[in-house]
Amino acid sequence: MPAVFAPAKINLYLHVTGRRDNGYHLLDSLTVFARDIADRLTFTPAPSFSLNITGPFADASNSGLMEDNLVLRAAKAVARACGRDDGFSITLEKNIPMGAGLGGGSADAAAAVRALEQLWGAELGDAERDALLLKLGADVPVCYRAATSRFEGIGDVVTPVDTALPEFHLLLLCPDAHTVTKDVFGAREKAFGERAADVPRGAGFEDFISWLSLTRNDLEDAAQALTPQIKEALNFLSELSGCRLARMSGSGSCVFGIFESAEACRIAAEDCRKFRPQWWAQATQIL
Repeated sequence: MPAVFAPAKINLYLHVTGRRDNGYHLLDSLTVFARDIADRLTFTPAPSFSLNITGPFADASNSGLMEDNLVLRAAKAVARACGRDDGFSITLEKNIPMGAGLGGGSADAAAAVRALEQLWGAELGDAERDALLLKLGADVPVCYRAATSRFEGIGDVVTPVDTALPEFHLLLLCPDAHTVTKDVFGAREKAFGERAADVPRGAGFEDFISWLSLTRNDLEDAAQALTPQIKEALNFLSELSGCRLARMSGSGSCVFGIFESAEACRIAAEDCRKFRPQWWAQATQIL
């Protein structure tokens, strides 16, 4: 089959609204996906599953035990659900930075589930699939859909956004540091926040930015305390010409800026590469 793409996830806002007795946090987030920033997976039939990781971020992905990789865990979960004892040799081209809040591992796992359902002609029921995805991680259900969505609860409530967002351009900027999600949640000290207002229907760019400015990322303070480079990146991005809003995605360390103009976004990306060459900078739009 053709290569399967796993697009980067961006949380335009992220509110922490509560916590269950079992420790799982309750979230509310408007989640979008990058049009041209994605990992790439290819599948070759094989007697069992194996994984080869390539690409610019392969070294970071290969740093842990291969058996713990979410792609292999997802593939084996689908095989069990489908009663299959064969597998695939999977090549994962890592183009999304690790530990950046862009959902790279979750997107890869979700893409593996989609691909195997197609390759095996699997007919997983919605409830069975949703349970499988959620067990892999809180971000995996929304990454499976890979479309603008509202993400709530512990990741178990994913609602497609049925109103078109205005056109805008994103500059993603990752400083030379990464975060660990559980550490960021553990360092968070503020009270729980409220659910955001619904996305305004038919809003133009200015109204959308005004609405989005009333939201926030409730993990920013904790992430910055653990990883000061995030604050530096946010300050740097905020000062770039044409940046209308700068915010962290997920639990960091990647931050993003929203621009109305493609040209302003392109110039800002060039400035990032010129003045912060050790950082990763990429301009994009959403799917």
